[in-house]
Amino acid sequence: MELPSFQEAQLRLQEEFLRGAQDHESDKELGDAVLNFILESERVRHRVKTASPEQNEIDQQTLQRLHSQVELGPEYAFVESVFKRLAKDPASAISYFSQAVQTVSVKQIERAKSPRPRRYDSITRLIHDIVRDNLTISARSALKELMGIEGIIVVDGEIINTQDGTRMSVKSFPSRVSDAKKRKLG
Repeated sequence: MELPSFQEAQLRLQEEFLRGAQDHESDKELGDAVLNFILESERVRHRVKTASPEQNEIDQQTLQRLHSQVELGPEYAFVESVFKRLAKDPASAISYFSQAVQTVSVKQIERAKSPRPRRYDSITRLIHDIVRDNLTISARSALKELMGIEGIIVVDGEIINTQDGTRMSVKSFPSRVSDAKKRKLG
């Protein structure tokens, strides 16, 4: 019997996990499911199908890597802490992750309520200047006018201000022009 490819096996594992994840009610159940998904993924990657000393070795190595993250940079400190908890106590990892998401959400709500004026990047400020002079300008005309400003270039679908490195997608430009018009009218 031929083993399925890694991609096929990984896809099957993901589908099983997603189907089963909805049934988990507690942090412990979900944490155990996440940890099992990671262990199963590593078993598939190493082509270990049945319980064996080799499977135990793969599981131990996986748990060790989860607990001792050394390859990730400082920007992944939160992820490392979740993985460490997952290796030791899956329920704690899920609880910690949920609390962090909730904390970030609360901070975002508070920031949104803040009366501080918005800070706009240099390209958006230029768009505001163009719109201020002509509220009926089309996005296409505004882009042509923006392109006439020294230091503004378009490369690979991005508008770049070479003076400060600010970037904006050309696709998002029409909505930025529309937003600028609304702010000037409102």
